[in-house]
Amino acid sequence: MAIQGVNIGGWFIPENWLTPSLFARTGAIDLDSLLQTEEGRRQYKAHLDTFITEADFKWLADHGIKFIRLPVGYWALK
Repeated sequence: MAIQGVNIGGWFIPENWLTPSLFARTGAIDLDSLLQTEEGRRQYKAHLDTFITEADFKWLADHGIKFIRLPVGYWALK
């Protein structure tokens, strides 16, 4: 039996190379520098709300995806 899974990188740990649109026009090079400005925080909130949605999880399930790897930064566990 094959295991069907996917990695959802870039949602909780956005990186400039993986989610360039989030960093475009901000001058930020990483999440820390992005969160230093009000506009950066607004963009990050919008990213969290829209990058992956319930509809995406439904689509994955409908296409046989049974496992999801969801990277979470260590700082979220403090």
